[in-house]
Amino acid sequence: MADQWDLLFTLPNLHVPIPTPFERSGYVICSGEDPRLENLATNAGNATSLKMLGDFRTARGESYRPACFLIRSNVPIAARRDDAIRAFRNVCALASTTAAFSTGLESPQAAQWVTHWADQFVFGYFIAGQSGWVQTLNGASLGADNKIPQQQPAAQFGKPSNWSLIIDEPLLDRLLLCWHRHYLRKTDRTKLRRLFRSLEVVFHASLFPADGLTSINDIGTRLALWVSSFEVLCHPGGSVNKRHVQKVLSDAPFTSKPLIARRYTISFGGKRFRATLSEALYDDLYWARNQFLHGMPVRPTTLRYKQSSKGVPIANVAPVLFNLALLSYLNQIGVPGGPMDFKKLTLKNVGKYMRSHKGLDRVQKALVAAAKPAQ
Repeated sequence: MADQWDLLFTLPNLHVPIPTPFERSGYVICSGEDPRLENLATNAGNATSLKMLGDFRTARGESYRPACFLIRSNVPIAARRDDAIRAFRNVCALASTTAAFSTGLESPQAAQWVTHWADQFVFGYFIAGQSGWVQTLNGASLGADNKIPQQQPAAQFGKPSNWSLIIDEPLLDRLLLCWHRHYLRKTDRTKLRRLFRSLEVVFHASLFPADGLTSINDIGTRLALWVSSFEVLCHPGGSVNKRHVQKVLSDAPFTSKPLIARRYTISFGGKRFRATLSEALYDDLYWARNQFLHGMPVRPTTLRYKQSSKGVPIANVAPVLFNLALLSYLNQIGVPGGPMDFKKLTLKNVGKYMRSHKGLDRVQKALVAAAKPAQ
């Protein structure tokens, strides 16, 4: 007998392929056309959810079905904790947005109409309660009624199916393993609590930096959140500074010589240090954050690498650096599934090697490209 499911949330700005890459232990983010929706458990909440799912329209009136968040129906209601749901969503978003920015740094044309922003993983405002009534989801205005709302995506994204996804699959697999351990098995909680706290900050840092009339300070505020996410992840206990973060970045499992070489010079505490490219890029991110938050003079080049008009936007580099910091941190705490080596040359080993390095290779190419001035 096929599993039955409960439809808990919609994601109005997101389009997910079939089959979905976002699935673990009875939690799924999937297409609004996914076959699982034909196997929803019979209850009032699912009946209302299906009615709402059929009443989504774009701002131009075109009908569409958004992505959906499902939980297998045999997962007890009491076990469906909001922190586990939120963390699952954050993992899926991070594995998508950081891969998109990595692709865009190396090849901008290849990343057009690719999901870059956490907004595209935001849950819809209306949900169905167990009673079947329509409820609001933690908004400024709360309530419940029996009217099916007509819903739409954020106008800035338009029809979600116009956007594709690029997934860092090895990283997604490792993060979902961590999610399963932390929230379902309740093991390694001390090690993993910091990881998931940092991913919550990243979700906010990854929101599109505008209220409709973007200013330089909108982007500067996002840079501040990016630095915070690095410091939460790399915090050694006691206090944290940029050198702690740079150490984690420099310990990443690089295979690219331009990223291993210490060709750059950075300063800290009145001293100068030789540094790798990833450390130098983070140095500029950290400096730019300080300029904005400490009230120092800012100008458009503050937002670019080396404060050059031809430098890459630091806001585009931050997600890629965070992807790298995650790889380093996951290796540090012993999470399996990272980039592997092999001693015996077989087709199977080569396949495993290539898959395990897929995300890292994308990140390395992106960072090498980021160091080059625009033509």
